[in-house]
Amino acid sequence: MSQLDLRIGPKIKSFRRQLGLMANKLAEDLKISPSYLNLIESGKRKIDGDLLLRVCEKLNINLSDLTSKTDINLQNTISEILDDSLFEDKNSPPIFEIAGSTCKLNLKNNKFDSTDTIVNVEEGNSTYVFQIRQNSRGFNNLKFEPTEEGKTAARMGKATRKFVLDLMDDYKILNGPTARWEDDWKWYPQNKTKFDDKQREEVEQMLGEMKGEVDFGGVAPLDAQINIRETLGGKNQPWVGNSKLQQIYWLYAFLQLKKSDRNKFCTDLIFLAAKEGRAYGPFGKIY
Repeated sequence: MSQLDLRIGPKIKSFRRQLGLMANKLAEDLKISPSYLNLIESGKRKIDGDLLLRVCEKLNINLSDLTSKTDINLQNTISEILDDSLFEDKNSPPIFEIAGSTCKLNLKNNKFDSTDTIVNVEEGNSTYVFQIRQNSRGFNNLKFEPTEEGKTAARMGKATRKFVLDLMDDYKILNGPTARWEDDWKWYPQNKTKFDDKQREEVEQMLGEMKGEVDFGGVAPLDAQINIRETLGGKNQPWVGNSKLQQIYWLYAFLQLKKSDRNKFCTDLIFLAAKEGRAYGPFGKIY
């Protein structure tokens, strides 16, 4: 990484703070994710010429404000960015795109074929598989854990829960205008009796709307909600049925977003799981 990246980012952060401008607002104006701006300001990601010009416009500064008269190398490097795009498209903010989702609702031996939901996202030659399931055995809230395909390490690690919930709030997955997802397992039925007709009808409707975008294991919406009800029975690990309902409501709220916002959300979630940015210190510890 060049010295340009290390020195321009903190300067951008300084000018932003002088204006009293929140990072989330600047990121929105620049049409990039808040986590990506965080990485730029921390000197951990490169910035291309087009984005640099937009930053200057939004902060009402000149390119020369990012350098000093004695900093000839930095001035020359900025000139090169504008003249011949030193940082080409490959250094533009990476945006991962959704490549399919799976939430198996078919039964094998009276148990779900799979207890989790999988969301696949891709960017270039990189592919991540997000596993969404209860945080531990028994009744519990969901965790969000990615695996980068081709890596020897099994997983990157769970994305820090507080940051994930903040991210979901930003994207209106929590308390959304068109769909409701509650981050509390107690809100969802824990047995067959509590999974009443009204909620069964609601779940069936959601599954019907999602069937073109999510693989439910070849099960029709009616059969799927019946399988959930059976799994909520006392002998069939009811916490799995409870977790599946959490996953279904989350998927439905997530899929209400515009496609571009879904992709940005997944990109932000990858950065959170990688524990990159100024909120983290060595070994992914939170500052």
